[in-house]
Amino acid sequence: YIEGLENGGVAPAGTANSGETFPAAPSEQKEFGVKYEVSSRLLLTAAYFDIERVSSFTNPTTNRFGQDGLARYKGGEFSLTGELSRNLSIYATMLVLDAKQIRASTAALTGRRIENSAKTTWSVFGEYRLPFVEGFALTAGAFHVGNRAVNAANHAFVPSYTLLDLGASYTTKAI
Repeated sequence: YIEGLENGGVAPAGTANSGETFPAAPSEQKEFGVKYEVSSRLLLTAAYFDIERVSSFTNPTTNRFGQDGLARYKGGEFSLTGELSRNLSIYATMLVLDAKQIRASTAALTGRRIENSAKTTWSVFGEYRLPFVEGFALTAGAFHVGNRAVNAANHAFVPSYTLLDLGASYTTKAI
């Protein structure tokens, strides 16, 4: 359990009050997590969190950025990290998020998804070290972000996307 103060933020360019600085705002976070060592080389983690903080967003009617109401971020985080075998490493994560405006001076915003927050994100990356070429490894991974609201009123959503990465590396000792 944590209570704290967060940076109040600065109104972004393009808003009616661009550049205005806001005071620090209180936040409250509850979190519970577990770590499980699947083997001496593989770690699994899981956590649940519930965060309440002052909302900061641009009001779609007035085009003014400000602190207005209360936002709640609830969800779970999961990860699997380590060695699946002598030559294969993995790093996998997942976030499931319910981010909602739970109170606002503009009733139409209450219950809306917090802008720019995806309901799910995940990633998985692996490295395979070739046993027949000392120091050479192949890597591959994927990173996914779910769709996100473009504003506090949820007028539109940015589509989800997935990035793919491929790579190779060679490690050697310098003389």
